Amino acid sequence: MSYPATAVAYDGDDTADRLAAALPNGADAVLDLVGGDALDTVSGLMSPGCRVRTVADPETAARFGARQLSRGNRAETLGELARRVRDGRVDPHVREVFPFAEAPAALRAVESGHPWGKVVLEMRTRTR
Repeated sequence: MSYPATAVAYDGDDTADRLAAALPNGADAVLDLVGGDALDTVSGLMSPGCRVRTVADPETAARFGARQLSRGNRAETLGELARRVRDGRVDPHVREVFPFAEAPAALRAVESGHPWGKVVLEMRTRTR
């Protein structure tokens, strides 16, 4: 089963306006990866019966009836995530890839503000 999702950058003061424009009928589900004020920002856009899940802020999320999700780093979980990315079912929104030797430049890219998309360090392993 596939559920459409709407990605909206939350890096400015007009986040609520951008969300309202993208979701004129409100949100049916919210996946919180940020916590704190982010849930307050979207709370007015939650449709009746909206499902809220969080990995970040269980105290704030509890006000919205959210369920806590764990960030399991088990090999099976990470393997399934990799398969979904490979198959095109999950788009991690990679903005830029840096070779490991350029790690300082990658860190500067992340610290320059909240980037839209992930900054990735590429690490190669030696084959024997």
